[in-house]
Amino acid sequence: MNKEKKKQMDKNIETYGSLVVIILGILLIFGWGLVIGKLLIGNKKDTPKENDKIEEIKKIKSLAIFDFYYTNGYAVNSEVRYEVNCEDVCNVNIKPMDVSKEESQNFEVNDAFINELINILNEYDVISWDGFNKFAKDVYDGDSFSLNLTSKDDISISASGYMIWPDNYRQVKSELDNLFQKLLVNE
Repeated sequence: MNKEKKKQMDKNIETYGSLVVIILGILLIFGWGLVIGKLLIGNKKDTPKENDKIEEIKKIKSLAIFDFYYTNGYAVNSEVRYEVNCEDVCNVNIKPMDVSKEESQNFEVNDAFINELINILNEYDVISWDGFNKFAKDVYDGDSFSLNLTSKDDISISASGYMIWPDNYRQVKSELDNLFQKLLVNE
């Protein structure tokens, strides 16, 4: 091997070696920066400060007025209405599908029924429906719904829609149908 080639190889090794050392140095500095940053800042995100407020999840605890109404647009007399009024005692008015308004039925219900209703509303986070008001403008003969609720502890919910539904709507509608239909079956 001649001296010229050996000199060139030594120069290449020196150049590549320097590049490797520089790259390793940058990675080392970057790595230490991440470690130090995590130690100084990272844990602050995990623990709330004293003045940070932890948002309380609202739950319905009582009912004063509950009015849930829905229709199936393709059928005559397709509206269903479940009304609950809890002034002194809780009274329920049910207007089932395919029945004229005069044939709606009234029931006095106990706390177990009201608690089951409240559990359904809380399980599916119906409070989040408040203010929902969406309508599909290009659909004719579609389904609609309306919900108005006032609790004794000042929670108020108003929601409505036509062919556009809030989260969990179908589950809530099904659960409410099952709950209120029990009253009709047991009469």
